[in-house]
Amino acid sequence: MRSVDAALGVPAPSGQVASRACLDRMFKDNMAHHTMIARDHAMQSGYEQQWALAGMSLAAFKLEQADQPLSPQALEWLRALARAVMDFHDHHSLQNNHLLWTALGVGTTGYLTGDQELIDWANESTRQSLSTMNPDGTLALELLRGPKASAYHYFAAQPVFVYSAVRRCFHDPPRAPWPDQLERLSAVLDRIEDDPQFLAQRAGVPQRAITPEQSQWRALFAPAGDRTPLPRIDASVGRRGGQLSTTARALDCH
Repeated sequence: MRSVDAALGVPAPSGQVASRACLDRMFKDNMAHHTMIARDHAMQSGYEQQWALAGMSLAAFKLEQADQPLSPQALEWLRALARAVMDFHDHHSLQNNHLLWTALGVGTTGYLTGDQELIDWANESTRQSLSTMNPDGTLALELLRGPKASAYHYFAAQPVFVYSAVRRCFHDPPRAPWPDQLERLSAVLDRIEDDPQFLAQRAGVPQRAITPEQSQWRALFAPAGDRTPLPRIDASVGRRGGQLSTTARALDCH
């Protein structure tokens, strides 16, 4: 993902072309050798697929937004990976953050490839997961995380907010009740920022403090005047396709 980040940070188109060629070649090689499509019987292998899909689909999305789309052959491998991840979750899925991160990867791949089945699956999976939200906006399944309940609220919220922005970039914004649920979830995160022990009573244990690395993604969705300067939030994380600064550029679809 670093090559994508580096290229998208370079004004000259040559960097973006080189980045696209690198990712394109990697995806084609994966297709030729059936890399990452098959998995063993260990549950962890399915989870590794979902994390890889989330990051690589967002990297491909970034290149598409920079007018450097991947080749049809490369996207076909990404679509095959998305279908493998769908199959895993159809048999083993939980309704917690795992499903939300999976929906981000599957849905983004669906929009990139024009595969409506992937889009529908991702949107329905997000709906199912958000249906576990309590009336106060807390996520019932993430409250089960004990002292990490606050951290997991941030972790689970991130893919929903990013995927919602991806949908808007493809002129398919989320519909009710999704926007209202995002507002309630955002309000919970605000309360956690104001009071780190906000979820302590609900989770049944004192909460660990939220680190900047866990919360910095919210700067992407803050009002422009309140947004943290991008150089300060440039941590690169594989599951979100690299740096936040390049994610911000890609999601600026107005």
